[in-house]
Amino acid sequence: SAKAKAGTSPKTVRNALALLHSVYEYARRKGWAKRNPCGDVDKPEPAQHADIRFLEREELEAVVRAEREHGDALSPTLALMYLAAGMTGLRMGELIGIRWRDVDWPAARVRVRQSYVRGEFTTPKSRRGSRSVPLADELAGELERHYQGSEFGGDDDLAFAHPSTGRPLD
Repeated sequence: SAKAKAGTSPKTVRNALALLHSVYEYARRKGWAKRNPCGDVDKPEPAQHADIRFLEREELEAVVRAEREHGDALSPTLALMYLAAGMTGLRMGELIGIRWRDVDWPAARVRVRQSYVRGEFTTPKSRRGSRSVPLADELAGELERHYQGSEFGGDDDLAFAHPSTGRPLD
């Protein structure tokens, strides 16, 4: 309860209680503890998820414009990623994991097959895992221009690769 009062999320508190419960259960089985005190602790209720607020068109355009005006070497790639995130709803790790073979130009869809999180490629976080999302005409055009200007345009190359190295953005 002290953690909850300090602003720790209910999920984090529940995870800590689960760990402590396991430790005390092990100690109880080994005879090092007489009982598991974690069984008496009330677990906090999971947080209610707030409705997701999507960016308005003008807000998304302002974010993309601000990144383009930033003007460093990564700005064009990041601006396109922000546009793609806003228009597809994909997570950042899912966007970083998109390879050119995942872009289905004729069907105007992007397949999500992997995600790049904490330095490694994994399966997507979504419950549905691999899936495809629609590719709006505006995003398809921007993605096509990015593809044409990229030095890394092979099927296995990342669509949102670092422009100098071809490696995943960190």
